[in-house]
Amino acid sequence: MITIKYISNSADETFTIAQRFADMLTANEKILLYGELGSGKTLFIKGLAAGFGMLNYNEVSSPSFVLIKEYHIKTVILYHVDLYRIADNDEYFYKDIDELIRSDDLVAIEWAEKLKETAFPHIKIHLEYLNETSRLITITQLH
Repeated sequence: MITIKYISNSADETFTIAQRFADMLTANEKILLYGELGSGKTLFIKGLAAGFGMLNYNEVSSPSFVLIKEYHIKTVILYHVDLYRIADNDEYFYKDIDELIRSDDLVAIEWAEKLKETAFPHIKIHLEYLNETSRLITITQLH
């Protein structure tokens, strides 16, 4: 298990940390994001998309209402999942998540604490408020 910690003092820094972190990833990683509402989870995913070469990364937005967004980035497909509004008993949706987790695609899941099972190789990213502008970003690789 490898853990890396960063302190971000602005949204721009969080974006840059994620963009640079993308250089360390493969195209089939499963990334689970944790953090309070507004802590920067979607911004982090936007930075990952930019790091993988997405030119229109500003189009990355929270899929809270559609639950899953799919972005085609050069040779990578990024699935952006938001579990914030999903019910714990929505078996149909969890089957879709299961398929994504077994796929060879890049998958980033916000509100990952709602997952029933995390016994698969993944990277855990926790964004924690330090103050209004600063976040502690803890990245743990669980393979």
